Amino acid sequence: MKLTKPHMDWLDARGIDPALAAKFGLASVDRFGRMMLSVPYREAGRTLNHKYRDPLDKARQAMDQGAPLTLLNIDCLSDESLAGQPLIIVEGEWDFLATLTAGKRRVVSVPNGAPKEASGDDELQEGARYAWFWRHYDALSRIKSVILAVDNDEPGKALAADLCRLFGPERCSFVEYPAGCKDPNDVVIHSGHQRLVEVLDAAKPYPVKGLYALDDFPEQPSYQAWPTGVGKLDELFQIVPRTFTVATGYAGQGKTSFLMWILANLIRRGIHVTAASFETDIKPIFHRKLRAAILETGEFAQHDPKERDWADGMIRRYLAIISHSPMDDEDALSVEDVLDLGRASVIRNGTRLLLIDPWNEIDHKRRGDESETDYTGRAIRLMKRFAKQNDVAVWVIAHPAKPSQLQGKPRMPGLYDISGSANWANKADYGLCFQIKSREYWTTTIAVTKVRMGLPGKMGSVVIQFDPRRSSYSFYSEEAAA
Repeated sequence: MKLTKPHMDWLDARGIDPALAAKFGLASVDRFGRMMLSVPYREAGRTLNHKYRDPLDKARQAMDQGAPLTLLNIDCLSDESLAGQPLIIVEGEWDFLATLTAGKRRVVSVPNGAPKEASGDDELQEGARYAWFWRHYDALSRIKSVILAVDNDEPGKALAADLCRLFGPERCSFVEYPAGCKDPNDVVIHSGHQRLVEVLDAAKPYPVKGLYALDDFPEQPSYQAWPTGVGKLDELFQIVPRTFTVATGYAGQGKTSFLMWILANLIRRGIHVTAASFETDIKPIFHRKLRAAILETGEFAQHDPKERDWADGMIRRYLAIISHSPMDDEDALSVEDVLDLGRASVIRNGTRLLLIDPWNEIDHKRRGDESETDYTGRAIRLMKRFAKQNDVAVWVIAHPAKPSQLQGKPRMPGLYDISGSANWANKADYGLCFQIKSREYWTTTIAVTKVRMGLPGKMGSVVIQFDPRRSSYSFYSEEAAA
C-alpha cells in the first residue's frame, strides 16, 4: 500500500514529511467508499490496530473493530538510543507526525483524542479511555519526564489534567503555544519545525504543591521591628510582623499589665492592633488599664478630660476587639473564627498585631481523628500562615500546665510546660516566659527563650519594674536599687 499523490500533497501542506509518513507505515486505503489515510498502531513491531482518517472530513475517522487501544509509536519507549529524553505526548496523529518530522523521535499520541471533561477516579482506573496507560504501565512508570503537548482547548485541558493525574505532576511539563496555534501541527504550519522544537524545549514543569525553585519565592522586605519601650528588653526582643510569638507564665505573673504596655506603645505610635481578649472584661477593666498605660498614669487616676478624650480617641481609632458575644457567654470562638475576624480587621483597619489572650479560652474544635498534639500543631500552622500572609505579628498567651518547684522555689515555666503540646516550643518564632521576681518592688523577670534563626533578637532575660503610678515599665537594675 502506498500514499496517493493527493494524500502526499495534503501531508506536505501540513508540514509533515510524506516520505517519513510512508516509512512509518501510513498508506492510502479504500474505506467507507472513499480513500482514507491509514495510520498503523504497532506494539513490539506488530501492528495491532489502525486509525483511518479522511483528510477532507475531520469528523470521519475509525479504528479496527475490536482491536486493543495502544499508544501510537509506543515502541519508542524501548529504543535505548532515546533513553533519558522526555516523552512527548500529543493528542492526534497529525500532531505526532508533525513532531516526528521536526526531529523529536520520543513522541507518542493517545489513540482516542481528548475527553469532553476531566475524568473521575473510576474512569482513570477502570475506564476504556485510558486502558492503554495500564496496558503499558510498566514501561510508562519508568519514564522520568513527560511533556504534555496536547491541544490548547477545553477537551485538551481535560486530557492534560487526566494525564497529569496518571503520570503524577512531578513528572509532567506543559507547553505554551504561540498566539493563534492550538497544537503542535498548528505551530509547524504557521511557524515551521524549528519553532515547534523551541516550544517543546521550553516546556515548563507542572507546579507541585510544596516543591519550589528559589525563583518561585517573592523577595521579602527586611523585617520591621517595633520596640517594646523597655531598652534592655528591646536588645533581646521586639515586635516583628510576619512572626508568631508565644508568651507564657503562671497566673498573677504580670503578663496582662505588660501586654497593656505593649498595646499602649503601639497605639501611641499610630499602629493598629487587634486584641482577642477572653479573660479580662473589656469594660471597665481592659479599657481602664489600656487608657492608663497610654496616658502613663495610675489605673484609677483622675484624668484631665482633654487627655482622657484623646486617649479614648486613640483607642477607638487604633484598637479592634475580638471577643465572645457580650449577650451570650456560651458563644465561643474557634481559632478559625478568630483568624477570620483578624483578617477582616486587617482589611478594614490595617491591623499589624493580633493578640490572642488567653489560648485556653478559645473553643478548640478538634477533628474526630485528631489528638491534642495534632490539633495544636494544625492551629499553630494556621496562625503562622495568617501572620505571613497578612504581614501581621501574632501573639498568643498560653498558660503552662501546672506550677512546679525548683529547689523548693517556684520554677519559671518554659514553652514546653504549656498545656497541650511541645509544638508551642517547636513552632514558635519567639518565646517569652514571665515570672514575678519581687512583689514588693513590682519586678518581673522576662526570659526570651526562643528566637528563630534569622529573626532579629537573641535569647536572654531581663528584670523589668512596673510603676503603678504611671502604668509603665522600665529596666530594673539591682545594682542601682542597692
